[in-house]
Amino acid sequence: MFTIKPCSIEDVDAIMDMQDHVIEVNNKTGRGNWYIVTERCELEDGLKNNDLLVLGAYSAGELAACIAMSIGDPQGMFKSLLNNHQNNEDKQFGYAKMAIVKEAYRGHGLQRTLLHALEVEVLKNPQLKYIGAIAHPDNSFSLKNLKAEGYENKGRVVPDPHPGYPRVLLFKTLDR
Repeated sequence: MFTIKPCSIEDVDAIMDMQDHVIEVNNKTGRGNWYIVTERCELEDGLKNNDLLVLGAYSAGELAACIAMSIGDPQGMFKSLLNNHQNNEDKQFGYAKMAIVKEAYRGHGLQRTLLHALEVEVLKNPQLKYIGAIAHPDNSFSLKNLKAEGYENKGRVVPDPHPGYPRVLLFKTLDR
């Protein structure tokens, strides 16, 4: 069984170790470009400034998976999907930017569990109206999970801060 709980600054080492391991394993299978590396300073700053919500799935005290969502749409990837969006409403967006599941825990539905738990947390913030996510176009696992959680495929994009990394943009309007 897994326990889902918010991660804190104390979890950064475990998150970074997990990310490094998952990328290393996937580099060996040719899927290393499925992941955009989250830098330690970005994770620490986001947690310290409450600009990043990170949830972890724990099994017997071990971090098995995590998901992170930033508040806002700094690259404007999702704003363009809404014709009526005003630039000063940036805080109505959440962006699911990191989802990692350790190899040993795959196949247990953790990504969907974390996506659902993330949405429960997001609904506590009345400002947030939309959630976006990106996934590599060949990552059928993440695309399937995101679609199953109600995200709509809005097409292929290359996020500005990560040139050369093809991604599919997915988007969801929150039910309130």
